[in-house]
Amino acid sequence: MSNMVLLGALLANLPVLPQKAIETALAGHLPERHKKLLPLNYQALREGAKYKASQVA
Repeated sequence: MSNMVLLGALLANLPVLPQKAIETALAGHLPERHKKLLPLNYQALREGAKYKASQVA
């Protein structure tokens, strides 16, 4: 899950893709046996998105 937290933080700081696009891609990519993990992955993305880098002067 740490990779999803990091991805959420990255997207919050470099908004190249909307979070919804990542969620849709993840749901389409995961095999059926791993679909039960989607809610945890979505939550990890949201938690990571809370980490905004501070501006460097």
